[in-house]
Amino acid sequence: MAVPADIRAVPRPKNTIVDDSGRDGPKRYAVRERASTKYVSGGNPQPRNGKVVGHIINYEYVPVDTEIKSAPAVPDMLSSRMQERLQRKKQHILPMPSGRTPSRLSSMRRRKISSV
Repeated sequence: MAVPADIRAVPRPKNTIVDDSGRDGPKRYAVRERASTKYVSGGNPQPRNGKVVGHIINYEYVPVDTEIKSAPAVPDMLSSRMQERLQRKKQHILPMPSGRTPSRLSSMRRRKISSV
């Protein structure tokens, strides 16, 4: 489909084209970068369109978010289990104030550590 002239006239980055997706909605007009050109023997070079770098919404260029999101708010199971294990090791190595060990297993670990 042909893109209207007023949509093409919206300021956008250089070396980009406006592509009409043909659907209704705010992201109808995609702004694509020119990736390269393909030379056809005996004919004109044909342009190749690249990835979508933005959209034209309400006669304004809106760039696509390409930043990587930060780490999720909830830690994954592996990292939380590793943290628990590290905390347990720290607790088992340090003696308790009363002189008792937290469990039989920790006393075995303490023997191994002291014998090394």
